Amino acid sequence: MENKLLKQISAAYPLTETGAEPVCFQASGMDFATRRYQAVGLGSVSLMEAQGMGGKMNMTTLIVNPFEVDAPLLSVDRISAMGAEMLYLELFDTTLEKGFETAELERLAKQAKDIPDQDPGEHWYDSMRVGTPVIKKGGAAERDRMEQIPADYLNAYLNACKEAPACDQTAKREKAKAYSEGLLIHGGPATDPVKAALGADATADFFRKTLFGTDTSTEEEPEMTEEKLDIAHFQNFWKIQQQTAKHMERDAALAHIVKFIENHNTCALATGIGDFVRCTPIEYTYMDGEFYLYSEGGDKFIGLEKNPNVSLAIFEYYGDKNDSHGLQVMGEATLYPPRCELFKKVLAFKGIPYDVMKAAKVDVALIRITPKAYEMYDTDFVKAGYDVRQIVRF
Repeated sequence: MENKLLKQISAAYPLTETGAEPVCFQASGMDFATRRYQAVGLGSVSLMEAQGMGGKMNMTTLIVNPFEVDAPLLSVDRISAMGAEMLYLELFDTTLEKGFETAELERLAKQAKDIPDQDPGEHWYDSMRVGTPVIKKGGAAERDRMEQIPADYLNAYLNACKEAPACDQTAKREKAKAYSEGLLIHGGPATDPVKAALGADATADFFRKTLFGTDTSTEEEPEMTEEKLDIAHFQNFWKIQQQTAKHMERDAALAHIVKFIENHNTCALATGIGDFVRCTPIEYTYMDGEFYLYSEGGDKFIGLEKNPNVSLAIFEYYGDKNDSHGLQVMGEATLYPPRCELFKKVLAFKGIPYDVMKAAKVDVALIRITPKAYEMYDTDFVKAGYDVRQIVRF
């Protein structure tokens, strides 16, 4: 799996290739090879790569068809031909309910406005587009940006998918057919050459089973044993619960969480990079909505050096199912050296004279954690008439 976009997806959702060999064919003088993957917790992902003209023309198409979360279909086309660079980033409405967050995707689309637009023409599926498509054409000067833009766009899309609710996969797959079956019926600039090369029946089979993954009837069901765990079921458990949960008003939930934070001073800090993970029990100071931790060192800095994304947990002794209180914090860490002004400010907030720390013979670093989300499981919420789990995002 060498493709960079596939690697981005695999970092967020585990990928399993659905076929032993790629589906290969020739069309319009180009050699095509397509592989499909199942992204656990997301849906179908296909990658089609093509080459022609002795390597002077290259095309990559990535299609993300999310069946496990209620998000639109993403189509990415990247074409390089005889010095011309083309890019198509399009979202198509295959959602069951409205509400998919596109603000960051729109921001990225605006950032690319200085690159000349490519006129895609008018097509039957124009009304199915979600938001502003990014359809560009440039030259060698735009090549690097043409590579970076889809990476940034995909990252924003995957982040939005993480926030999208889980959905009924059968209903979602049927909704997705409105686009893929429409291409078979009405055609399109990319569909027509494939139909001319393969024929209508073979193209329909290719679209349904490989490119869009809407037909899984011929896929072998994995043998279920006591050792086999349905990861997707457990991964989506709370997403499904949240669809019918009774949510507390945001300010009230945040006030409850802040009080819990201020009534404690120790957390479990999780850091990591690659296959290295570290969980450290450590004292914290909560000041101005952020967490501050002093540390003389340790293996947690292996992760902190290259990956600012961290999680910390604050919790109490588990009594029983009616007496449970715990908080998970997703956040971003920033490191500060000893003797900086913020270092001194936090010491003052804690009531510790700077001279005491200065006299220590060991340098101490300051870790600031800026929260991105609070997820609290607290039976006190239930007693107040709300769902046991409340989430506050920033």
